Amino acid sequence: MKIRTKLVLSYGIVVVATLLIVSFVFDYSVSHHFDRVFAGELRGPGMNRFKQMSMPFISAVRYSLIYAALGAGLLVLVISYFVSNYLLAPVKDLIDITKNIAKGKYDQRVDNISDDELGDLANSLNKMAEKLEEIQLLRRELVANVSHELSTPLTSVRGYLEALHDGVIDKKKRKDTLLLLREEAERLVSMVEDVKRLAVVDQSTLKLNLEEVDLGLVVYSVTQKMAVQAEECGVNLEMEIEGSLPLIMADVSKLEQILINLLNNAIKFSDKGGEVDVELRKIDAGVVLEVKDKGVGISRRDLPYIFERFYRADKSRSRETGGTGIGLAIVKELVDAHGWEIDVKSEVGKGTCFKLLFLV
Repeated sequence: MKIRTKLVLSYGIVVVATLLIVSFVFDYSVSHHFDRVFAGELRGPGMNRFKQMSMPFISAVRYSLIYAALGAGLLVLVISYFVSNYLLAPVKDLIDITKNIAKGKYDQRVDNISDDELGDLANSLNKMAEKLEEIQLLRRELVANVSHELSTPLTSVRGYLEALHDGVIDKKKRKDTLLLLREEAERLVSMVEDVKRLAVVDQSTLKLNLEEVDLGLVVYSVTQKMAVQAEECGVNLEMEIEGSLPLIMADVSKLEQILINLLNNAIKFSDKGGEVDVELRKIDAGVVLEVKDKGVGISRRDLPYIFERFYRADKSRSRETGGTGIGLAIVKELVDAHGWEIDVKSEVGKGTCFKLLFLV
């Protein structure tokens, strides 16, 4: 049974039941009061005659109430039909849009949103559709990126192998060619390892070995390790760690992975001669780590998606210069698994700042 039918019937039943109850109460009250008022004045035959004379009046009133109940019920059915149509029109729109979304039409949106519970539902549905549309776009981006990342080294490998097979490459250059083949194979292995790491940090399967950790010591250690990479890239790596920081509960290996990925990202996107600043300090809510660079920055359009898997803000960059787009996705998964918070602010041409809040 549809909601419209239920509403119409419920309205009708309530009105008819109310009028029938009023009819019953009126019938009882009139009869009772008639007997009570005239019982003292009329005796014997006079009383009986009065009752006979009053019965047609009471019956007429009773039938009038019944007819009124039926008429009111019919009127309520008609009115409730139009009222229910008005109330359920937005619901029908929501149903139609959800059916379209189920078919993969994620660009559907609810218009004419009212300021009530149905309006809240419509807003939630619009947000869900927007998120699904974003996921669809990211999925397409993922397929395109993975296809590109796989096809590039495979194409190189095939070309070198065909050249070796056809004898195009002389014996003197075969050793160099084999080294190139090995490098391309290592690229493929590296990409597969990235994907495997991402699968491992999936929160549904991730297990954390939590222990009390000296955050300052871990940050110092990782920063010192990354200083070599920074020097090779011509980037100055600065570090400032506040003293007397509280211990935090963390999985040390996962924490190091977060720091390595953030620093690697900052160094990679900094210009030669640039600077990356690492700052660790205590605040009221806990301990905050900031990793700031003065590199190329991230556009506002790309900023909401940088933690998505395989997303690269600069599509022109290759794997060597831009990575696979997995590093920050791993960071987000590990941060969420620990219950920490991460935020990013960036401006094109001025640099990026990742802020990681450790709750204590």
